[in-house]
Amino acid sequence: MHIAEERGIKITLSYTQTKRTNADIRTIVSASNGEQTASGMVFANGEGRITEIGSFSIEAVPAGFMLLTKNQDVPGVIGKLGTLLGEASVNISRFYLGREAKGGEALAVIEVDSAIDEKVLDDLRNIEAVNVARQVKL
Repeated sequence: MHIAEERGIKITLSYTQTKRTNADIRTIVSASNGEQTASGMVFANGEGRITEIGSFSIEAVPAGFMLLTKNQDVPGVIGKLGTLLGEASVNISRFYLGREAKGGEALAVIEVDSAIDEKVLDDLRNIEAVNVARQVKL
């Protein structure tokens, strides 16, 4: 909270109590250029999952280095992503997919074993059907 305050970030917390054994978490980040949401769930054993990013339903384990891509839902994109990462010696440990509608926009959350070089990220962004490619370290 202190770091957010230093950076001018306003944080609002709200809690809802339910009888469920799992805890739902929803995060909304607002900025001058828009709003982004993410949701997740923490199970009774403490294990967590990302269940929603923006308007995409997905089930992903939040861990380590992750590549998030948004792309057109067309054949060949997953293969091109995997080929580029493989050629750069980036190992994929988990690959999660979600889409809004058949033929619309799709989301991939790709857990990898190591950080991805900026040149490789640029190559991923240059794939014709890829709209966004970002790296996240958790």
